[in-house]
Amino acid sequence: MFCDILMPDGSPSFADPRYVLKRALAKTSDLGFTFTPTPRSSSSS
Repeated sequence: MFCDILMPDGSPSFADPRYVLKRALAKTSDLGFTFTPTPRSSSSS
């Protein structure tokens, strides 16, 4: 997903994965942690 999903009133949708990540990053930052998301790499078996 490469865009933010907004509700009709312009507020972020709670179902938007990007918004969920932004909230999680804010919570970890408030707790003094640093979180660095990285792209997932797939490996072949």
